[in-house]
Amino acid sequence: MPHPGPGTGPRPRVVVTESLNDAGVRRLRAAADVVFLDKSLPEARQRATLLDAEVIVSQIHPVDSGLIAAAPRLRAIAKHGVGVDNIDVAAATARGIPVLFAPGANAASVAEHTLAAALAVARRFGELDAAVRRRDFSVRQDLHQLDLEGRTIAVLGYGNTGRRVLGLAHAALGMRGIAYDRFPQQPEALPPGSRYTDSLEEALRGADVVTVHLPLTPQTRGLVGRDQLALLPRGGIVVNVGRGGVVDEYALADALRGGHLFGAAVDVFTTEPPLPDNPLLAPDLRTLLTPHVGGLGGSASVAIAHMLADDILTVLQGGTPSHVVTPDYRSPAPPAVSPTG
Repeated sequence: MPHPGPGTGPRPRVVVTESLNDAGVRRLRAAADVVFLDKSLPEARQRATLLDAEVIVSQIHPVDSGLIAAAPRLRAIAKHGVGVDNIDVAAATARGIPVLFAPGANAASVAEHTLAAALAVARRFGELDAAVRRRDFSVRQDLHQLDLEGRTIAVLGYGNTGRRVLGLAHAALGMRGIAYDRFPQQPEALPPGSRYTDSLEEALRGADVVTVHLPLTPQTRGLVGRDQLALLPRGGIVVNVGRGGVVDEYALADALRGGHLFGAAVDVFTTEPPLPDNPLLAPDLRTLLTPHVGGLGGSASVAIAHMLADDILTVLQGGTPSHVVTPDYRSPAPPAVSPTG
């Protein structure tokens, strides 16, 4: 259906499914009605709110093909971050709807979280905090911790975040790096003492710490499973800040329980929030679990909000946005859309 041009007709509606920094909200409210999805409402009413949106801003809320097909006013979908596995990009593209994202905006935040999580696992901060709270100082008498200085870190996915992780690890702890990526890297792009490989097996065999920064795609789903974890030297640490489905959670739990791994930090899960039977929630595992917050540092939230606001406002004004997952989204002929799905 046709959309009113700038300054005509009702104000467009932007629906935010989780959160968006006030810096972006203020800018959007100058040109649109910004509505935050009320998760306390019944699902039918939540869906009705989404169906009336011209723009949906989502962190982890699913924007599937059914929703896209049933939202007749939808003009853009904005991902609060980078990974778009919760959005049916193909369905959006078939409608000629751009999927906006914020590449690089939270790379520094995720990198800091990654290194902090690796250190927290190596020094067993979670267990030690719990021991002090129960007034047990005896835990310090026979404590096995790991030092990360001079060790080797394998970074799976050498994009914006992976580069920052390896740079921080080298600068702060003198760690040597193995950068795993499908696309070759120039040697000067790596810190001294680090190397690039396109072999996952080579990266895992040589690593004391493995950090995962890969998107979830058909090629990466289950990429790090039982056989791959077995390649790690005994006593290794795994940090997953990419996507939950990239690492087999059952295999990771077994590797921890069997003592092959020293510990793991997990910020992303196959299902979010994790279901009660998720194996990584077991109390006997040395895990540091966080609720997908690696990229939500203060400066990152502001940067993401501004980047998304720029592109959302451009779309609402009839222009071409700058940060689009599929730049050719206008190529397909939009099919007829039924408002009832």
